[in-house]
Amino acid sequence: MLNGNNSKGFTLLELLIGMFVFTTSIISITAMLLASVKNNTLNYRINQVVSIAESKMEYFKNCGIDDLKQGDYQDPNNPINPDGSSDGIYNLKWKIADKTPFSKKIIVTVTDEKIGVNKPISLEASIFFD
Repeated sequence: MLNGNNSKGFTLLELLIGMFVFTTSIISITAMLLASVKNNTLNYRINQVVSIAESKMEYFKNCGIDDLKQGDYQDPNNPINPDGSSDGIYNLKWKIADKTPFSKKIIVTVTDEKIGVNKPISLEASIFFD
């Protein structure tokens, strides 16, 4: 006997509900993916800024005391790329101060103008000489 209920397929309402759930899931996953890509890009740029500052600080650590004159300086190639060449997006500056007759205080500051916040990252070190 046949009862009047033929359930060999989906009804239009079931199909619409399924499409709604699927679309909502895809939109949510896409939003999370875009946020993840944005955060990864931001972290990469911050790592570039820190790397530039560390490289300059290492350069100063290898200089002699007579090479480090007191004053405020900027990289002549500003804005620079991570490799130090010009036409980049990073601004590099440093300040050298006499701490004692045999030591210098150095502050290296790098700013990424494209991060959006334009917040500089600074490294500070005291270098002692024999």
